[in-house]
Amino acid sequence: MIRLLLFLLLTTLVAPVAAIDPDAWIEADLEDPGIAGAVLAVVHEGRIIHLKGYGTAEIHGSYPLDPRVTLLPVGSVTKLFTWKAMEQLAAEGKLDLDGDVNLYLPEPIIPPTYPDPITPTHLMTHTSGLDERITGLFVRDPGDILSPYETFLKNQPPRVRPAGAVTGYSNSGALLAGAVIEEVSGMPYSQYIRETILTPYGMSSTGFDPLPPFLAARYPGPALTGGVPIYSAYLPAGGMYATAEDMAIFMIHELESDTESRQIFTHDPRLPGIAEGGYMEQYRGDTRILMHSGDVPGASSLLAIIPEEDLGIFICYTGVGGSSRRYALLSLFTGDAPPGAAITDPVPGSKEEYTGTYLSTRSPETGFEAFIRVVAPAQKVITVTSRDDTLIIGDGIYIEAEPGYFLGINNPGMLVFETRYGDDWLFMGETPVVAWRKAAWHEIPDLHLAILILFSGLFLSAALIGGLRSLKGEEYRMIIILSGLAVLFPLLFFGSMEVSGLLFGTPPFFGVILWMPMAIAVLLLYSGRSLLKNKEGRFLAGLLILYLGWLQYWNLLISFG
Repeated sequence: MIRLLLFLLLTTLVAPVAAIDPDAWIEADLEDPGIAGAVLAVVHEGRIIHLKGYGTAEIHGSYPLDPRVTLLPVGSVTKLFTWKAMEQLAAEGKLDLDGDVNLYLPEPIIPPTYPDPITPTHLMTHTSGLDERITGLFVRDPGDILSPYETFLKNQPPRVRPAGAVTGYSNSGALLAGAVIEEVSGMPYSQYIRETILTPYGMSSTGFDPLPPFLAARYPGPALTGGVPIYSAYLPAGGMYATAEDMAIFMIHELESDTESRQIFTHDPRLPGIAEGGYMEQYRGDTRILMHSGDVPGASSLLAIIPEEDLGIFICYTGVGGSSRRYALLSLFTGDAPPGAAITDPVPGSKEEYTGTYLSTRSPETGFEAFIRVVAPAQKVITVTSRDDTLIIGDGIYIEAEPGYFLGINNPGMLVFETRYGDDWLFMGETPVVAWRKAAWHEIPDLHLAILILFSGLFLSAALIGGLRSLKGEEYRMIIILSGLAVLFPLLFFGSMEVSGLLFGTPPFFGVILWMPMAIAVLLLYSGRSLLKNKEGRFLAGLLILYLGWLQYWNLLISFG
């Protein structure tokens, strides 16, 4: 109740910065069973006005968090340093931010899939058009960390959209930027960041994997991740560790910088976009916020600066429950007034044209990773529905202020619906680094999940019937084998990921699992004549042809990406 009253007060009228006390808010957060602790730094007018640690590194743990001593992984907040490094090289005349990125790599490895090349600015604004990759972002042994260029080559994603068209948040893009920095500067990425940013700023408690011993001794390590050692394989995308005090120093320098932080990309002039330095824009009323978040196993962070108020906030939660709480904490300083609440004359009429299923540009479109969307659509798929004269997305309610332009009436969000490149798109102000494409009926994940369940049930029935017929002396062995393989493939495909995950690469024997559809096709061809001798075999052959065609739709029979 206290939290609710505090929230309502602050979303209505934001108190002066000096009067805001976040301690009660964070202490309440620690009651969440998924949050172990936090570190918070607040800077205002060139000085640190709040610096504190709360709780521990692990749930019910004993490793206290000290904002001056404890190094925590900042995840994708690392990208701010990567983009800053590119801007520095451009200021020195060594790099053209609008030049072909192939000019700044050891070899021109980006194919001319589309007429326009990928540029460093496209990498910074997440508009490179590179497909998403979620496999192998981490390693268990720091000795397995390769250079950004080598790591990119190992996991190079194809281009799936024209550069500069729409955003698609890309760790691979940041990795490629790291390769550019190394090639242009002639230094390893982490050395360049240290010599040109960390050391000049006095950030002596910040580093990259593998951390030097004097910093590693101040990092909780596996205490954050349930005893499992984790090291970032994508250093320029998310491999930095820092104390809250060092992040405060960084924010002070950013706020004192002469850079205008002008917007360099947006999907629509009415929406927040991407600013210089790779910051994501947000607005609370007329207040412009520049921010970047980061998530890695065991920690969720957020860095936000408000230039017009000379204010910066850095928060890092430990545990698994801080991802949403960091934005709620930010509302203490910014307010959270819904922009749609002031709309008195909304656009009348039905909103059905905007409803449907929308696919995130962060969702892999090629390779086996695309198939994951069938059973794990969270954060990759959203459903837009209508009610009366409003649109509903999750708990958010939006009202149409202008044709195709919606404002939140219970949240600070903004939406724009637009047709581009022959597709219907949804652009959300709260996530300027992601775009959402309206799915055609045959792309809807729930449909494919139903198809998967149907196939599995039919193949399981065929295997059981074949087994029963075999007991009577009839020859149904191939029916059992083919049906069994068809049932086993999705079980092993998704089951191996559930057990081993994809953070460290593909699970053991995953290559063998990916060959199973081809094995089914070969066995089907081999046994075609014998299968056609009875009605059960003919049914199974037809069913398998449909099944293999469906798997090829997901790029799982013959891979093209």
